[in-house]
Amino acid sequence: MKTIKRARIVIFHDSKLLLLKKDIKKSYTFPGGVVKKEETLKEGLIREVYEEIGAKVAKKDLRYLASFSMAKGNKKEENHYYLLMNPEQFQFKLLETFKFSELSWVNIIKASNKLKLKERFVVEDILLSSYHKSYNDFLV
Repeated sequence: MKTIKRARIVIFHDSKLLLLKKDIKKSYTFPGGVVKKEETLKEGLIREVYEEIGAKVAKKDLRYLASFSMAKGNKKEENHYYLLMNPEQFQFKLLETFKFSELSWVNIIKASNKLKLKERFVVEDILLSSYHKSYNDFLV
């Protein structure tokens, strides 16, 4: 069975998420993408983030959030999510305009309606529950 690994970054600041809008599907997604065989999850994520939004993040800037696996025919998909720590220290700019039409900050409550199911789960069940409990405790 072939395994496809994807890593995505969740960038959360001032109650907003930084999301990429897919032009064709009119849906939103977190920055990130397919991890190459020779890369670790974090290495692939760092490369994808730089290619898509120009941010030079380091492994130390990433905090693990969640992973999901699912089988599709003879393929297995793994999706891994990381939180960017201290996002105010970075600058973001849409670079892959052939893939995405927009890079925008979206209110965390409104964002869940704009995301696919697995990403909605990351927002609603992981981020929001932790955020409402205490965002500062979540970052410790």
